[in-house]
Amino acid sequence: MCTHLQNRQNIKRKLRSFVQFALFSMLFSGCATLDFPPFSKFNQAGEKPKDSNSYGRTSVFQIPDDKSELAVENTKSFPFEAPSLKLPAPRLEVNHEVRRELTSYLRNNARSISDGFTRQENLFPVLAKIFRDEGLPEELLNLALIESGFKADVVSPMGAVGLWQFMRGTARLYGLEVSRKVDERKDPILSTMAAARCLKELYVKYNDWYLVLAAYNAGEGSINRALAKQERQDYWAIARSNSLMAETTRFVPKFIAASILQKLHSRYGSQVQLAKYLDRHIVSVSDAGSQMRYAFLIEDSSAVKRG
Repeated sequence: MCTHLQNRQNIKRKLRSFVQFALFSMLFSGCATLDFPPFSKFNQAGEKPKDSNSYGRTSVFQIPDDKSELAVENTKSFPFEAPSLKLPAPRLEVNHEVRRELTSYLRNNARSISDGFTRQENLFPVLAKIFRDEGLPEELLNLALIESGFKADVVSPMGAVGLWQFMRGTARLYGLEVSRKVDERKDPILSTMAAARCLKELYVKYNDWYLVLAAYNAGEGSINRALAKQERQDYWAIARSNSLMAETTRFVPKFIAASILQKLHSRYGSQVQLAKYLDRHIVSVSDAGSQMRYAFLIEDSSAVKRG
C-alpha cells in the first residue's frame, strides 16, 4: 500500500515538472515565432553580418574607464564646440591696395573713423567676450567698424541694418527676429552673436579670413564663381582678376586698413597723427619671387606668412 502510494506521488511530481517545463517553453517560444535572430547576429547598423561564422558571438556593453575616449568622439562633428579652440587672427598683409585704403582713411575719413573708434571702445568689452567665447579673434570686430562705424541703428540704402549690416533674410537665418515690432539687427549683443555664427560657418567653408570677409560682403555664390575661374584659391587672385564687384574688391583692403589704424589708435591714442607711426610697424615677412610682401606688426605680435 505504501509502495503504491509512493509511486503515485512520484508520478505526480514528474507530471508537475513536465507541465512546468511545457509552460516555460511555450512562454518563450512565442517570441521565437517572430523569426528574429539573436541580437548578436546583427551589426551596429541593424543588418545581418555577411559572415555567417559571426552568428552566436556575444557582445558586452561596457562604458570605458577612460572618459577621454568619449570626449574625442564628441569633438569630431563640429570642432568649434571645443572651448579651448581659438581661430587665428586675420593676417594684416600690406600691399598696394591696402596702402590706398590707408591713405583714403587718413586723408578723407579721419574724423569718421576716429568717431568709430570711440563707439567701438564703449562696446568692445562685451562684444569681444562674445567673440572670445565663440573662439573668434577680437580683430574681426573691425568688420563692424567698416560696415557701420559701430552705429547700432544705421540703415543702408539696400536695407541692411545694424552694426553688422544684416539683410533681413540673413538675419533670420542666424536667429534674429525681424518684424514690424522688433528688429534684433539693432541689438548690439544679439546681432554680434549672430555675426559670430555667420563668420564661423564661413570659415569652415573657406579656411581663409580674406575669403570669409569677401563672402560676407558679396555672398558665397559670387565668391565660389570667382574661385572657380582661378587655379589658386586666393582672395588677391580673384580680386585682381576683375571677377568681383568693385565694392567687394575693396572690402578686404578696407578691413585690413581699418584694423591697422585701430591698432595704432590703441597704441598711440587719438590725439596723434597716426600716419607718422605707420611705416615703423610695416615689415617684410616673405619673398614671393621678385615681389616682397609686407605685414603690419605691433607690440609683441608676430608676422604671419601667406599660406
